Amino acid sequence: WAKVGALVGRHPRRLWVGILVLLAIALIGVPQLKAQGVSQENLILGASQARDGQAMLDRHFPSGSGSPTYVLVPEAQRDDVIALLDKDAGVDAVSMMTTDKNKSPIPVGEAADSIRATIRSSIKQKREAQLRTLKQTLQTQLAGAPQSAMDTAYSQATAQIPSVDELSQKADPFKNIQPRVIDGDVMLMATLRDPASSVPARETIQRLRKSVEQNHPDVRFGGVSAIQLDTNTASERDIRIIIPLILLAITIVLMLLLRAIIAPLLLLFTTVLSFGATIGISALLFNHVWNFAGADPSVVIFGFVFLVALGIDYNIFLMTRVREETMKLGVREGTLKALVVTGGVITSAGIVLAATFAALYVIPILFLAQIAFIVAFGVLLDTLVVRSLLVPALTLEVGRFMWWPSKLSRNKDKE
Repeated sequence: WAKVGALVGRHPRRLWVGILVLLAIALIGVPQLKAQGVSQENLILGASQARDGQAMLDRHFPSGSGSPTYVLVPEAQRDDVIALLDKDAGVDAVSMMTTDKNKSPIPVGEAADSIRATIRSSIKQKREAQLRTLKQTLQTQLAGAPQSAMDTAYSQATAQIPSVDELSQKADPFKNIQPRVIDGDVMLMATLRDPASSVPARETIQRLRKSVEQNHPDVRFGGVSAIQLDTNTASERDIRIIIPLILLAITIVLMLLLRAIIAPLLLLFTTVLSFGATIGISALLFNHVWNFAGADPSVVIFGFVFLVALGIDYNIFLMTRVREETMKLGVREGTLKALVVTGGVITSAGIVLAATFAALYVIPILFLAQIAFIVAFGVLLDTLVVRSLLVPALTLEVGRFMWWPSKLSRNKDKE
């Protein structure tokens, strides 16, 4: 670490400028992080019998048939909501819970109309075949008779055969089915065309909520797709709210600990920049090396909490010692001595922690594999580059102003 200290002491400006440029380049990958969530079939890395079985089912049935979306609707609004559900391209069919003794759902809307149309077509074909047979029979029995007699016999015979409408109405499997009403609401089930846990399925739920709840605010959506959509929405909200709160809390703690304003802000900047560079590198590797399908939004918040907490810890260890040594030796000598003295301990701790998190990668779960890399890489980047080179170099560059507005910043003897 004496050599590292000597390097920092000889070329502080070159070091911090060069490192900032490299970290800024890594930030280019941040927008490429696909943190909109992934389907369940992509959560398991490697072979999966469950995933293979689902893929087989998807080839023969709608992908969302195993986990339909539940829609709770006031009974009076049932038909309107069914029409809106059928209109969406992401919905394959709609069914409804009934008072049937088996409590099984029945198709409604376009799905029921399709079944009725199939039944009617079958009845029509059978009736036409029956009429052809009847006509052939009469022609055989009344061979040589006048055509008028043939027409009369045919009319009398066909009058005894029910019409297609009568037969279709009689064969309608849904004519006596009543919806199951609980507290004024009925339960609809929308089978989606896409897997329930997929991004397209969640996009379908977003569209349905927008189109249905606009005129029917009492309608509620549930099921796997709706739950995952709400979970992702909550995670995105957490990113917007929790991250600023964490940064504010850390800034206050650093200001109280270091009795300065510039140093805490600079440390916070380097830590956030290190986190951003880590996410950028991770996104590039996730997309173009490991070919992951995406990432859960919670990966960002978990990675931020771990890396910022650990990065600030390491900077606190370093900068509290820098402050102590600066009071004795001045900014330059105090910074370099603190770097040499704390380097081995902090770096060893960082390496052990990175190795511990990296061990999570052996678990074939996408979320854990991503967290393992983000935290392990981020800790090493912060320990070996940011804390060891960037922060000391910036401290030497800023000089005693680093400790403004404390008395240490006004003591020219401590340059």
